[in-house]
Amino acid sequence: MGALLGSRAARIFETVRRAADNAPEAAEVWETLLRNRRAGARMVIERVRMLGPLRQGSDVERAVDVLWIFNDLALYDAVVLRCGWTEKAFSDWLSERMQDALLAS
Repeated sequence: MGALLGSRAARIFETVRRAADNAPEAAEVWETLLRNRRAGARMVIERVRMLGPLRQGSDVERAVDVLWIFNDLALYDAVVLRCGWTEKAFSDWLSERMQDALLAS
């Protein structure tokens, strides 16, 4: 999901984030984007819990935090757009990190 969404929206998210520093209307949009990303992370974690256990010691809130951070489009921007990784390399790396962080072995 990170690479697909990142390729479509990373620059837009960054523009809104920057505009939020100076414009209350943009700040409201930015906060809505953050809330929506978090709600999406929560839905994914709830689905994952239905399929099997989370990593030992990880509660739902912690797992939502981790997924929310991994799905931050700034990560895509940094690694793909600025460092030159391919989308596949980024997607593979991100998938591995998410699994390591969230799933029981």
